Amino acid sequence: MRLDLDRALSVREAALLFAVILAGAILPILVVQVPPLHDYPEHIARSTILAQLAGSPTLQVFYEPGSLLIPNVGVDVLVPFLARFMPIEVAGRLFLCLELALQLSGVAFLHAALHRRLSAWPLLAGGLLLYNWIFLFCLLNYLLGLGLLLWGLGAWLLLRERSLAQLVAGGSLIALLLFFAHLVAFGLFALLVAGWELRAAWGRWRDERRAALMGLLAAGLPFALPALLFVSFSPIAQELERRIVYQPFWSWKPGIFVRALAAGHPAFDVAYAVVAAICLLLVLRSGRLSLASGAWLLLAISFGVFLALPATLMEAYYVDARIPVALGMLAAAATRLRFDLPRWNALVALLLAALLLARTLVFTQDWVRHDAKLGAIVDSFVELPDGSVLFLAEVFPTGERPTSGLRMLDPGPRYARWRPPLKHVGSLAVLEKPVFVPATWASPTQQPLSVTSAYRDLYDLQRRGPFELVSPQALSGVIQRIRALYARAAQARPAPYLLLVGGGGALKPRSDDADVVAEGDGFVLVRLKMRPSSGG
Repeated sequence: MRLDLDRALSVREAALLFAVILAGAILPILVVQVPPLHDYPEHIARSTILAQLAGSPTLQVFYEPGSLLIPNVGVDVLVPFLARFMPIEVAGRLFLCLELALQLSGVAFLHAALHRRLSAWPLLAGGLLLYNWIFLFCLLNYLLGLGLLLWGLGAWLLLRERSLAQLVAGGSLIALLLFFAHLVAFGLFALLVAGWELRAAWGRWRDERRAALMGLLAAGLPFALPALLFVSFSPIAQELERRIVYQPFWSWKPGIFVRALAAGHPAFDVAYAVVAAICLLLVLRSGRLSLASGAWLLLAISFGVFLALPATLMEAYYVDARIPVALGMLAAAATRLRFDLPRWNALVALLLAALLLARTLVFTQDWVRHDAKLGAIVDSFVELPDGSVLFLAEVFPTGERPTSGLRMLDPGPRYARWRPPLKHVGSLAVLEKPVFVPATWASPTQQPLSVTSAYRDLYDLQRRGPFELVSPQALSGVIQRIRALYARAAQARPAPYLLLVGGGGALKPRSDDADVVAEGDGFVLVRLKMRPSSGG
């Protein structure tokens, strides 16, 4: 197949190119047990709990199911469903592959809807955007919503050329799916549709007012049911006015825009920038980058949403950082790239293809290395008895700030050494045994799962993440806090365990405080001894 960026492709040619690009994107996922994505252990652990909760009296002691009427439940519904037919680890990785396929095909489908043709450009450009900081942070529900948004917007453009009944029916299904995937994706879709329909109504208002009004009414109806569900039944609706934070410094928006689109690997991000600069120079010299009719409005609305959104909304962080990825994929779908000279077209196509191949090789090697290191910790979890409690603590070398690895714009050196971070790695224990890990998120306004009242105090103790230890005295204080909570409990509690990561064995509890259960490169798993506490 001749790789011409703007040549119209047949369905067979497009499917072949799609399959090749997708295969390269999912290869790193297929060769590891636990993809080193920031929140992935949390998602797979919660999916395990939800899949097993009804049949596990042990887990029922710790957890209870919550409401599914949350605009953030895509993973929590689909992965447990897939787990009926395959191991949960396989289901989690399959979900990642399906998300990437949904986004890449969504870019191609929207491009075809806008341009009434399909070329290699949106597949190559969209393929390069699949690995971004939002994916590495593993904001899976939003990324599911993004794939649905791209498909939904393309379907909307095609359906609006048919009858109003078909538009309302199809639009209602799209809006409902987006609502349950993620609220930000749903809101962005609603604004894009509103902008497109208002533009269309304005153009026909003078001559066809009745038709313009009917079109606007039909465009609004699909969003009525999701809005009603959210306002009337969703537990997150009561949190709307809570914790809305705009970052006060001017560099936040530009910095987070660049970071969100980065692949998360320093050398590869430099290669991205170099290839982008070369392509831009070639376009300026002998090429044209054109937008589909009206597509400027989609990009303008998306950029406006990025500027308007806060960094923190309710319990969600980096809310504004999610939009640049959507903006990039919309731009790939909305544009056509053409060159007057065939040699420049061939050079750009070759550069993009080489960058895709390099990404596959670099990330596969990187992920395999992290998987081997993570595997030793996961293997130690088999030593936990059923029904036990696992606390987490991170040991920091002298002089290293405890916040390293927790900030998106400056992840710090520990992010490279421990990926995913300890606050999520500990959640993988539930894949091995029915245990309680207080650090695993189970917020009823964010997930369809909550902690039982008997264990709420233990959950609150680690809700913000692992204990941060810089001295033996800090470790003793942590053990005393756990003992105090156990002493105040109205009922007997299972034995507590503590996973210490990052200390390389340099910081361990005293023998009268704990027994070592497992030990490896950079981690220690100990069983705490519960003697009477002297105070809170």
